[in-house]
Amino acid sequence: MKRKIRALAIGILLALPTALGGQEMHFGLPFLVAVDSKYGYMDASCRMVIPARFDEAFEFTEGLAAVKAGDKWGYVDRNGQFVIAPRFAGAFHFADGLASVQIDKSSALWGFIDRTGKLVIKPQFGMSLWFSEGLVEGYGEEDGILNVPFGYVDKSDRYVIRLEEQGMMIEFLVGFSEGLARVSMRPQHADGSVGPSRWGYIDHTGTWVIPRAFSRAGDFHDGLAAASREDGTWGYIDKTGQFVIAPGLEAAMEFSEGLAAVRVGGKWGLSTGRAP
Repeated sequence: MKRKIRALAIGILLALPTALGGQEMHFGLPFLVAVDSKYGYMDASCRMVIPARFDEAFEFTEGLAAVKAGDKWGYVDRNGQFVIAPRFAGAFHFADGLASVQIDKSSALWGFIDRTGKLVIKPQFGMSLWFSEGLVEGYGEEDGILNVPFGYVDKSDRYVIRLEEQGMMIEFLVGFSEGLARVSMRPQHADGSVGPSRWGYIDHTGTWVIPRAFSRAGDFHDGLAAASREDGTWGYIDKTGQFVIAPGLEAAMEFSEGLAAVRVGGKWGLSTGRAP
């Protein structure tokens, strides 16, 4: 039967975060492909440089890729050689020199290893995450409940930001981009009910640099972030929280190299970040 090769680069592009999504990852060559039911890697000339021999795999980041051999995960270099032997129940991308791993199936918690495979942050997170600007979102465990948002953890395994505010509950934490991290909180009333979500931005000290004033928001890139008010339309704010492009867009993607994809009247186009 003729072997079917499916390049995953298209899927990666489609999965890049929108203004509603998570942090952006920057993937490197070689790129991930599937050959029948196995995974390998191609170079920019579409030449297989790592044979498709892995059961599951992720893209390369920081020169390493998480791959699954049998029922264990490890990390290979661009030559396809294991630099961290397969011994984890789960593994994720490297970022800021650390990678999120699940030690074994007996625990749902994830910790972090360095590039030698040494565990440097104990398992405590309810999901796979990645560091950005030296910090990672603290989605931990509380009273047997996973993925409870607390604040931000540094590489020495310390909570350096604890977002505790009377009458408010954290809904979502997102990693730092250009010095700011977006956070969603909801008011918590005495009767147990909660109010609507509001997004704002904090700096590395945990200070609210941009108040919670948006119903939805994206990460900062090129000094701008997509943000939405109650009517559901999108615009772009600067780092003072002021709209430089007023809400009115149906959808808005993050900026890259001075351009961002936007949708108006059901059609997509590119914005330069200047008000029309």
